[in-house]
Amino acid sequence: MTLWILVISGLFSLVAFLLINSSIRLSIYAKRFIIKTMQMVGATPGFIRKPFILTNIKLGLIGAIMADVFIGIVLWRVKQSIPELDVLGDWKQVAWLLLGVPFIGMSIAGISTFLAAQRFLKLRTSELYD
Repeated sequence: MTLWILVISGLFSLVAFLLINSSIRLSIYAKRFIIKTMQMVGATPGFIRKPFILTNIKLGLIGAIMADVFIGIVLWRVKQSIPELDVLGDWKQVAWLLLGVPFIGMSIAGISTFLAAQRFLKLRTSELYD
């Protein structure tokens, strides 16, 4: 049973990563002309990348906070409905879960944004319309 839960959790995590990565790449793709214009006037890659990374990390944090609220509500409702499960019994595990979700969300957003921005920074002007 535990193996199946681990496999399904891994599959859901992969799907979440792919969705986050795709939406970030699409967002940066929409601003590829701005990126190229900034490069033409002499902006460094770090200067161009920084606002994209900060914005998407903030969005990752907001999404993670919303997920934490939802997880907290579900855990509280399960405790109220089925007290025998004692889902809130081990506070350390709950705390690690609620702290880990924002960390993972911001990490995925930051890494995906860095990679997507790097891709469009290396793009030639002739490839902008492809």
